[in-house]
Amino acid sequence: GDPDILKIAGVPLVAASPGVGGRLRRPPDDSLLVPQLPQTGRNPRRALVYNRMGSPEELNRVNNPMLGWNGQEVQGRARPSDAEVAALGPAFVEAWNRDFEGQPNKPVAVFTAMAGFPGDPSLATGDPGLAMSVFTVYPLSRGHVHITGPKLDDPLDFEAGMLSDDVDVKKHLWMYEKQREVMRRMGCYRGEMAACHPPFAADSAARCVRFNEGVQGLAVDGKDIEHTAEDDQVIQRWIRENVGSGWHPLDACKMLPREQNGVVDAASLGVYGVGRLKVADMSIVPRNVTANTNNTALAIGEKAADIFIKELSSV
Repeated sequence: GDPDILKIAGVPLVAASPGVGGRLRRPPDDSLLVPQLPQTGRNPRRALVYNRMGSPEELNRVNNPMLGWNGQEVQGRARPSDAEVAALGPAFVEAWNRDFEGQPNKPVAVFTAMAGFPGDPSLATGDPGLAMSVFTVYPLSRGHVHITGPKLDDPLDFEAGMLSDDVDVKKHLWMYEKQREVMRRMGCYRGEMAACHPPFAADSAARCVRFNEGVQGLAVDGKDIEHTAEDDQVIQRWIRENVGSGWHPLDACKMLPREQNGVVDAASLGVYGVGRLKVADMSIVPRNVTANTNNTALAIGEKAADIFIKELSSV
């Protein structure tokens, strides 16, 4: 690891590797929007989660197809328009030009609509409902995870680093406003739950329309909500207080050249400077994965198995 960190922790240095535990990424971050559907029909996701369809044992006994469902009805990738990029400020424009411009297949966000509520159940009033969960897939924010001592029960020095970069906050600002416009144009739209939205001023054009207030397809005429600078400040404050992790940390032992703070090599997953020590998990991924990380973890495991078998067979 990092010699300075190991020295403080009282751990003897075996090999200097400053990249261990540093620049941890936690993609994707997660924000929520919850408009409501009419009070008719049923909400299968909530019914499943709250055992209204029967116990897991009962569902498994009859091989209920809901057990193989992840709750996500529709998923799409999204990028801001040129005008929207410019409106998000110079720092966002710089990041856009560096990381996204000229790469039309590279999304800023992934939008996921689901029949149910993916957040705190205590906030979900009304049933059934429709929610949209939105993820940033290339966050710039970084954290770290380091040891503080030689004992197993010594506390970790862990910083998730979420939203530590203001550009990521601006991404969420755009994501919130964009997903809301998508929902407002749906024929099933019947209003919003204020508990799941920023606390806009009572006279703001962005204030929430209450559920079942007689609205339907509110924005079918194509008119977006006009946000003021004050509205955007309210949204950004709400984002910092409410956005949660997508539970996909990676990048703490990067598979990069040593001079780029890499920890393992690309040929054999070997740790630089330590013989016969390898790392084979999501910590080696050097760049963001625009998806759930499960498939990538499986691919790493399968490739690592091939490497290990080949090396052990030659011993």
